[in-house]
Amino acid sequence: MVTNLILVDTGVIAAFYNSRDEHHSRSLILLNNLRQGKYGTGIITDYVLDETVTLLYVRSKNIDVALQAGKVIISEKLGKFLPMTLDLIKRTWDKYQKLINNGLSFTDCSLVAVAEYLECNDILSFAEEFDGLINRIS
Repeated sequence: MVTNLILVDTGVIAAFYNSRDEHHSRSLILLNNLRQGKYGTGIITDYVLDETVTLLYVRSKNIDVALQAGKVIISEKLGKFLPMTLDLIKRTWDKYQKLINNGLSFTDCSLVAVAEYLECNDILSFAEEFDGLINRIS
């Protein structure tokens, strides 16, 4: 049996931990569904970890919120943790050079590269910039 994989973007995790985020309510549903296995196995990269804890701390000025999110990601409570390899970084760089004008960040491009590498078709994300590149569940 092949397990479906789904990438998890920073915005969904950050919204979950920020009750003032416009996507907070939706993120609660999405991450609850993910934990229940409704989308398959979540994949969270170290780039998403970096971006999430930084974003949460900068926006909330609350280190505890950032640390809690980081602990959840590292303990793999939302899905498997995938550190970027040199090969994936090179793939990301190739994507970034092609997609930078589409509004994708380097971390976004890393998710596109990881999706292709893992043959993963889906991402939990609120970022419309992924549309046309990967099936976005929001």
